[in-house]
Amino acid sequence: MSDRNPKKAWLGVIVGVVVVVASLLAGGTAAPQSAEPEEAVVPQVPILTAGGSVDRVAVLTETAANIYTPGGANPPPGTFVTLPGAVINTDVPPNSTRLFVVQFSAESACYSPGSVGGNFCQVRILIGGVEGNPVAGPDFAFDSTDLGDDTGASWESHAMQRSRRIGNTSAAFLPVQIVVQRTTTSTGTTLRLDDWHLTMFRVL
Repeated sequence: MSDRNPKKAWLGVIVGVVVVVASLLAGGTAAPQSAEPEEAVVPQVPILTAGGSVDRVAVLTETAANIYTPGGANPPPGTFVTLPGAVINTDVPPNSTRLFVVQFSAESACYSPGSVGGNFCQVRILIGGVEGNPVAGPDFAFDSTDLGDDTGASWESHAMQRSRRIGNTSAAFLPVQIVVQRTTTSTGTTLRLDDWHLTMFRVL
């Protein structure tokens, strides 16, 4: 038989509840202070684009080297210019959408003789006149000068991939052009592309 005092038991329960509530309130007031620095950083959310089967593939290759330096007779640094021959013409059928997945690879040399800055060489892929995802703009380095240490003989294999889904609500085929463009970050920086390979997958 228990000789426990009911009043003391209830008193213990009440004290315990008060302690728990006080702890929760204290935690609630402290939480926003620790979360403030994290709220100032906007997270980058990955873009998911789903597709089905591939209904068209186009492949374009080139073995002739192309050397490009901005400035002078060419547009200034940071202005993208189409890589000669790197254009694929395709389309989106009437009243449908298509996901375009594009891959580009090349033997690359990015060099800036005498440079000590962090110059680099940029490549982008336009899909239907719009840069494919991820849209990096001038922030994407296809190759770099390695702080001026690379030369015209610093050949390396580089590759990139971009995608974009395009819808067509008309009753006619919608023309879509795939274009590879390049530039560099300074007039003293040159990009040499050779033996490049451009592949386009059109996906349902």
